[in-house]
Amino acid sequence: PSLSTMVDGYAHFMAGWKESLRKGTWMFEVISSILRFVVACGSLKTAKLPCTYQELKPASKKAPLIIWSHGLSGTGEEHGLFAARLATEGYVVALMHHTDGSSSKVTTADGRTIYFQHPDWNNYDEAYRQKGAEHRAKEVENVRQMLLSGEAGEDLQAACDETRVAVGGFSFG
Repeated sequence: PSLSTMVDGYAHFMAGWKESLRKGTWMFEVISSILRFVVACGSLKTAKLPCTYQELKPASKKAPLIIWSHGLSGTGEEHGLFAARLATEGYVVALMHHTDGSSSKVTTADGRTIYFQHPDWNNYDEAYRQKGAEHRAKEVENVRQMLLSGEAGEDLQAACDETRVAVGGFSFG
C-alpha cells in the first residue's frame, strides 16, 4: 500500500457522508480529482518509510512484537512514522489493514478493493460495531500467528520474541 492509496481511500470515505458527494456526482468527482492530482504531482507515490521489512537487518536478539490496528476509516499507512519510530527502538511493528469495511481503502490478498462501508443509518444494527470489533480481533490473531509461525517470512519469525507480543491501536483500533 502507498500513501496515494490512502488518499484515494479517504476521498471515497468523505464521499459517503453526504448524499451530495456520493460517487458519480460532480462534487465527488471534483474532490476526488483534486486529491488524485495532488498525489500524482507530489512525492507521495515514492514516499518511503524507514525501518521497513525490506531493510530488516538480522537482530542479535529477538525483539518485542507490536501489532497495531487503525481506527475507523483509517489505514496502516497513517501510523507509519509511529511504527518506524518504534522500530528504531528495537520493536517489530505490524500495521494492520482491516478487511471489515472500516478502512478507507484496503486491497485484499486476492486483489479485491474494499472501501469504507458506511452503516445504513435508517436501519442501523446495534451489533454493527461489535461485529466489526470481533472481525478485527480475528484478523489481529491471524497476523500474530503468521508472524510467529514463519508464514510471513522466516526472518520475521526469527526477529520476533513470541513471549513479548502487544496489540495496540488508534480509536476503534
